[in-house]
Parts: sequence; C-alpha cells; structure tokens
Amino acid sequence: NPTLPHSRKAESWAELRAAYQQCRVYVNTTVEAFEDGYNLGMLEAMSTGMPVVSLANATSPILDGQNGYLSGDLARLREQVQALLNDHELAKRLGAEARKTVAEAFPAGAFVDRWNEILSASVTRYRGGKGVLTGAVPATGLVGDGDAPEERVVEPVKLEIDKVQLFPYTRADVEAFLDVADLSQIIVPKLKLDSVGAGYLCDLCLGNQSTGRPMVWQGVEVYHESDGIRVVWPDYLSHLSGPIRQLLEETVAASVTRVEKEVAPGTQQSIYVNLSNTHEFVFRVGEDRVTPGDTRSDIFLHHAKRYAFARQFCREKRVLDLGAGVGYGTRMLAQEARCAVGVDISPEAQKYANLAFSGSGICRLVSDIRAVGLGKGRFDVVVCFEAIEHIREHDALLNEVRRVLCPDGTFVVSTPNKRIYDLPSNANAYHVGMLKRDEFARLLERHFEQVDLYGQKRARAGEPYDRAFDFRVDGTEEDEVFVAVCREPKAEVRDVSAERRPIEAPAVRVAPEASGPGRRLKVLFSHVSNPISVGQYYANAFKQAHEVLTCGPVIDTAELAEWRKAEAEHALKRNGAAEAEKLELIARLATPCDIPMPGGQVDIGQVLARLPEGWRPDLFVWAKSATKFLPTGLEKLDCPTACLMGDTHTGQMDRRLAYARAFSDVFLMFNRQHMPQFKAAGCGRVKWLPGGVRAGGARVGASAE
Repeated sequence: NPTLPHSRKAESWAELRAAYQQCRVYVNTTVEAFEDGYNLGMLEAMSTGMPVVSLANATSPILDGQNGYLSGDLARLREQVQALLNDHELAKRLGAEARKTVAEAFPAGAFVDRWNEILSASVTRYRGGKGVLTGAVPATGLVGDGDAPEERVVEPVKLEIDKVQLFPYTRADVEAFLDVADLSQIIVPKLKLDSVGAGYLCDLCLGNQSTGRPMVWQGVEVYHESDGIRVVWPDYLSHLSGPIRQLLEETVAASVTRVEKEVAPGTQQSIYVNLSNTHEFVFRVGEDRVTPGDTRSDIFLHHAKRYAFARQFCREKRVLDLGAGVGYGTRMLAQEARCAVGVDISPEAQKYANLAFSGSGICRLVSDIRAVGLGKGRFDVVVCFEAIEHIREHDALLNEVRRVLCPDGTFVVSTPNKRIYDLPSNANAYHVGMLKRDEFARLLERHFEQVDLYGQKRARAGEPYDRAFDFRVDGTEEDEVFVAVCREPKAEVRDVSAERRPIEAPAVRVAPEASGPGRRLKVLFSHVSNPISVGQYYANAFKQAHEVLTCGPVIDTAELAEWRKAEAEHALKRNGAAEAEKLELIARLATPCDIPMPGGQVDIGQVLARLPEGWRPDLFVWAKSATKFLPTGLEKLDCPTACLMGDTHTGQMDRRLAYARAFSDVFLMFNRQHMPQFKAAGCGRVKWLPGGVRAGGARVGASAE
C-alpha cells in the first residue's frame, strides 16, 4: 500500500518471512460486520510462528488464549499485546499453536490445488475443450504437511455406546471453567428439565463472567427418594465438591420442587427454568440447530450417539466434521483425534462453537460442505451428520469428501430414514434431500468400494436413557436413522445431481406483453431510499430499461446514527470516516420513494392501494438496502417477486431465511457461498447476482426479464 509510510513490496517470500520473524505479534483489525476474521497476511504471519491479537470475529481461526488472543474489548487487546511483547516464552508458545492452526486448517496445498483446477479449466476452454494442463505445481506449503498416515488397521465396530462418551466435556474442561478467583463469577442463568422414566434429566446452563464463556452440563439425573431429591452426577462432573456442588444440588432440588407445583405432570416434556434475568449468555442458536441446554434431551442424545459412534474411528487421526452445527460434536471427536476441523455454513453457529466448545487441536471454518476449500487428501476421517438431508446435491458432497480424504481414509455419514421422517408428524422444511435405505446405499457405493451400513434403533419405552438409540449391523426400514462407514474412495465419479427434484415455486402470472428481450416491464421496487445503497443503484439500473415505481421509507436519523457509530469503530477506515458532514450529506441527498411508506413491517396491500389507476406490476423487487422496511402479505401479488438479499455474512441468518421464503426468486448480492443455505431453507429459485451494477447497464434489464 503506497499510501502507508515506510511500506514497500517484498521481493520474495523469504524476504517477507524474515520481516515477519523480526516481529513479536500480529495485530488483526478486521471488523466482523465488514470483513472475514482473517486475511492472507495474517495467515502468512501465523505460518512463521507469530501469535495474533485480533478483534472478535465469528470466522476467526484464533482461539482466545490458545494460538493468540481474541476480544471485542480494545483495552483488553492492548493488554494482551503488551503481555506478548514482555513475555517471549508466551509468544513462542502461542505462535507455535498459530503455526499448527495454519498447517491444519489453511494448508498451502489447498491454494495450489484450486489454482491448478482453475488453470486447467482455463487452458481447456482456450483450446476449445481439447487441452489439459500438464506439469501441475507441486503442493509444497509454507509449513510441513505432517507425518505420513500410519497403516490402517480395521477393528471390530462397537455398536453399544458407553454413557461416559455421550458428552462433549471432560473433568479437565470443568476444572478449567471453574478456575476463577471468585466463584461468584460463575452464574447459572437457567436450567432445563426433561421427564425421563421416574425422574428427570437436567441440563445446567452456566456462564463464566470472567471469560464470557458459556457451558452446559448435561446428563445430570434427578430422582425422588424417601428423604428428598437426589442428584446423580455424570462421570465428568462426579468430582465436584464443596460449595459449588452444594449450591448446584440445592438449585436443582428447588427447581424440581417449583416445577412440580406449577406444571401439571405429563403436559410438557421439556421445562425451562430461568434462574436470573441476565442476557449475558446465549444458549440457543438458530431455529434448526441442536444446542445443548435448549434442545430436548432425547433429541440431543439421538444426535450425540452418532458422534460417540464415530469416535472409535478417530483415534489419533486428522478429522473433518462437515455440518458441525454449534460444535459439540467436533468437541467429542477431538477427544480422540489428533486434530479436528469443524465446518459449517453458519457464522452464528461457529461463533457459539468457539465460545462453548473450543479446545486444543480444534479449528473451525465457515464454508459450504460441498466446497470446503481445504487441501486434497488432508484428512484421515471425514464425518458428516445432520447434513446430507439438508442438500439435494449429494454427488457434489461425496466428490468433495473423496477429494479431502487420504487414500485409506474413512467416511462416516448419516441420513434420517425417509420412510419415517416423511410422516406429517416429522415434517421439517429444512429436510430437502432425504433418502431411503437403498437410495443411501446406492449413493455411497458409487463413491466408495467398501460401504458398511448400520441402523440406529428407535427408542423403546422403559429402557434407560443411555441405552436408547444404539446401533445394529445393516439396519432395517424400522430404524430411525442410517449410518454408513465408507472406505476405499473411488476415482472420479460422475455427478448425477441432474436427477435431483426441482424446486417448486409459487404459481405466478407472467405478463404476455413483457415476454421476450427488450420489452418494458412495470417494476414495483421496494427499498429504504439511501443514495449510496445497492438498492438505489439497482433501482436506477431498472429505470434504464423498464417502467419503475419505488416504494418505502427514506433512511432516517436513527439509522444514520448507527452507521456513524459503525464507521467510527471500523479499524480499517481512514480517520474522519464518520464525520458528521459526510453522513449528513447522505441524509440531504436521500429522496423520497414514489410511494412513501412508513418503516417496519407494512402489508403490501397498503402499497397496492396507492398505485396509479390501471398500473399493475409485472415484477415486484425488494432490495435489502437498510434494516427498517419489510413488506408482508406478498401472496396478494400475482406477479413474480424477487428478493435482493445482501449482508448475509453479518449474522441474523434465521431472520433473513424466514423473510426470503416469501419470494418466488431470491438473489444473493454478495455471499455466493450462502446459496445452499437459502435452498435448504425452502426458498424459491436461488441465484447469485453481483452487488455492483452500472446505472446505464442494459444487462440488468435483460436479466430481470
């Protein structure tokens, strides 16, 4: 960057590496609302053994206190930088972990593999489809690829799961969580009780106010006895003693007594007891995420049994967990693995995973499981639970699994039994790619030479909770879930995803007078009027080719105040970026829409009532240009409805998905990798459309038709 004093371009990697090695700490200032949690410079620095101090970000590979420091508190970050400058041994220890993180989660070989694919495809296109790239660049990285995998020894598969394997924490984890100067810093905001047999299973939701870390202690059994209520602690909590044990047992007993007085028996399976008014800690992530402390105990155990089953294949292995959710399963696998990488498309889920289920040897990546972007042959074991039913492109997923697996690797994957989960009582809008037993087997046999199928049995009345959902060989149509252990990945496999079911879109009217290139549409364009928003650019572009009426509010002072605050805190903005004059200029330049509307949720009928007489839209477009205008009741329109959705990387994904489902067509303006998530949520036709357009570009009008 020539505008920075004393900056210059390195002439070679060796020179750049030497510059990094002269420094003690790398400070990363990317802001979560605007950027990813890492960039190439940061990864280069980590690869040289430099610890990172970074602003908090859901996609950051930094685990606070393990390979660097992560915080949203600038004063704390300054303290951590000073500590690293003062303590060489601390910097070396964290730097070694940072280097390990890059080797495992961001191998240079992945970059080389992808560039080879791109170059090969480019040469093929240049030669009219007849050429291939030869002499591919070797995948030598910034750091070593690790030891060669040991020869695989296949052991008998264990079908019954021990109770001690069902939970993600160990005694050491509990002791580390409770290691505070004052036990008053450990709070219990809530607990959950599930009726099981003659007693309850209890989830205790705790928060450490000194670290900001939540923790959910599961598997606590509660029974009535003649002399009162007895609490039975699971193995990883059985060492608790003293005041903390007494306090928790009294809290559980008091909660059970209160519940039994206030709640009629058998009316609720899960009962949530709020013990404080604090909102400091979150124990619920998304609408379709199994989250300890929030999800029913039987549902959690159903899922946890599969991860416990997979643990036996992970001893001292490099493990990839696809569709990792909130991270408890990755944490369970990491108890056996040499290292574990959890991949999920949700930044919110990964952020929670880093808080609640971090640990040594665990890395997390926000990515699409069909194209994770990690190196070829990097993993000994790939695990994929609660994921394949959420996508239709099964062959694409299996191709990616085979790519990242080493030649003697193992793939462990599950699918719900379509025969059972298709019942109305089990309806789930997120399940778009369920399979029957034979379909599941045929899919896997296309990609692996050896496929061993197992059935996860349904729970039976009266059996101990820890014996429910065990496994049997082969599986039958009576089993609730099928699990497969696959070995010996085949060579390249044809993608038969063309056989997938089409997405059913709502019936809409197609205006005959608007069909064909060059015809003018009547477009009703809905957005918050803001002169520098993407919505405004699209509205202007549509006007070049079509008849457009805009509707919505004008950006207001409250929105500008929030913007000013974000600009002022943006670490990479120039000084003065949040000057009042700049944002006030936006307010002065903002013009009312053709049909001004109030902010908030507004029924589209109010807009239709104010259209010019005889004016009937051929297309309705809503652009996400600010946060304060959401038209509802779109079923009143008899034309196609298009949603231009942006900023999907900044969180609140559940709200975005819920609103996008109201439209016949959804266009993601920035984050193309989130398309599968919108498809899995049951949205209409989902496409990618760049956020930047030219106001005079005729292509926008053509693509709209």
